[in-house]
Amino acid sequence: MLTAILGIFVSIASLLLIAWLFYKGAEKSQQTPRVRRAFFVGMTVIYVASMVIGIFEVIQGKESPQILLGLPGGLLLIWLYLKAAAKFRTPS
Repeated sequence: MLTAILGIFVSIASLLLIAWLFYKGAEKSQQTPRVRRAFFVGMTVIYVASMVIGIFEVIQGKESPQILLGLPGGLLLIWLYLKAAAKFRTPS
């Protein structure tokens, strides 16, 4: 059980590091703001959908409640992606 929890925390930490590096690198990106914003919003939608599916699977009893340990990391990634998407304002 301890190795599973440590594995989850290590994987969340590595995902957060990758997200942070990607967030910092996005400022130097040469893509248009519209494309970059769409990418961040798309990543947010993917994380939200996977979290909702996971929660419903736990409620239905198909998955173990231990998968809910990853929710805080997912929520942090969603927040980072939304924050990054907000930086790229599209001209109207």
